[in-house]
Amino acid sequence: MKAIVLDGNQRSALAVTRSLGMKGIKVIVGAEVSPSLSSCSRYCESSFSYPSPNKDPDKFFNKIVQYTEKENGVVLFPMTDVTLSEILRRKEEFDKTVVIPFESYEKYIKISDKSKLFMLAQSLNIPIPKTYASSEYHGNIIPVSAFSGVEYPVVIKSCF
Repeated sequence: MKAIVLDGNQRSALAVTRSLGMKGIKVIVGAEVSPSLSSCSRYCESSFSYPSPNKDPDKFFNKIVQYTEKENGVVLFPMTDVTLSEILRRKEEFDKTVVIPFESYEKYIKISDKSKLFMLAQSLNIPIPKTYASSEYHGNIIPVSAFSGVEYPVVIKSCF
């Protein structure tokens, strides 16, 4: 079996490349530039480059499909949100021998929205940190008074 790891300049891709390689799985690394961090690993069998998924998602996707068609029976590991969403959005266009070990695009999008994910967790009685959603307030502006009694430090994050 072979694995194709995308986003080769990410440290997460290097970790996956090493982990799979140590288990004897042949790893091919893809990245926007070549060489990439992961393609320099001793566990990388070969590498290739692809167009930017940010600048030209269609060219990126077509390159990945073409590359996977050359390899018979691979597992595809997109490592960033942008490559994962492009792969999942058109997952059915891959050959049936390509394994993409992720759920559907719809499920991915559902859990990618932190606001919706936190609301879902609350509805299922799953403990989460004290959370204030700006959508609960007029004009999406949380008044300072909402934070009275909040212990610091505080983390403020966007939903996406």
